[in-house]
Amino acid sequence: MRRSFSQRTLPEVRASLKQLGRYIQTARRRRKLSRAEVAKRLDIGEHTVIRIERGDPSVAVAAFLSVLWLLELDRELVASIAPEKDAKGLALELARLPARVRSKKPDGGYDF
Repeated sequence: MRRSFSQRTLPEVRASLKQLGRYIQTARRRRKLSRAEVAKRLDIGEHTVIRIERGDPSVAVAAFLSVLWLLELDRELVASIAPEKDAKGLALELARLPARVRSKKPDGGYDF
């Protein structure tokens, strides 16, 4: 029998989704929005909002980002993963640079 996507999700990813869901719930409550209001404004089901706040891995990324957009937190998320903030990626890129750069050989033509 085939396992569902949420069963195949890595435990670390599940933990991060649960934490994200708790943060979303806190942000929603601070703004004094009900789950029903969020669902209505985004044209999604209230059950989807509940699943987002629980960190359900089977919820579409677009639904998570829509809630973050409504709470005005989407730009912070996108900015946090900008290429210039990717320290590991930058280190890997620097490691691939050649140790020495050679100048080009003249093409044999004379420049005068």
